[in-house]
Amino acid sequence: MLFAEQNPAAIAAGAFHNDVVAVANERVLFAHEEAFAEPDALVTLPSGEMALIVPLEAWESEAVRGWLEGMLASNGPIRRVIPVDVRQSMANGGGPACLRLRVVADPATVDPRFFLDDAKAETIARVVGERWPEQIDPGDLGSETLAATVVAARHVLLETLGLSELA
Repeated sequence: MLFAEQNPAAIAAGAFHNDVVAVANERVLFAHEEAFAEPDALVTLPSGEMALIVPLEAWESEAVRGWLEGMLASNGPIRRVIPVDVRQSMANGGGPACLRLRVVADPATVDPRFFLDDAKAETIARVVGERWPEQIDPGDLGSETLAATVVAARHVLLETLGLSELA
């Protein structure tokens, strides 16, 4: 297991979801060169053949395709690029949510109830531990009892956080 901190500069630039700056498959991590705060602290990945799946638009871009072909010609673990047409999915609202919306929030204008500190995190963990089901089996899906339990747990959490108007 690897816990890597995203580069604060990437987050500040709007790439706050890891799927924008990196993708992993098996034992290979493919990431933007500035994706992580301490890139030298990451583990060295073993060699092995891999495929990189890219949107067709990336493959059709002369600059991107040139870079990808150079990467393939190198001695790296990725040996094949597979372009996939995702235009229809993206046009219909699919794809990562972070690509659809960018919001700049000034902390001075954010309701302080939405800021997380250690005490609030402990409160959330306590309420979730007390109220949420520890396990949901496939047979429980669609159960009125499960739905009532989750709705009640959410209500208690919102009330505990002083956000009952969101219930």
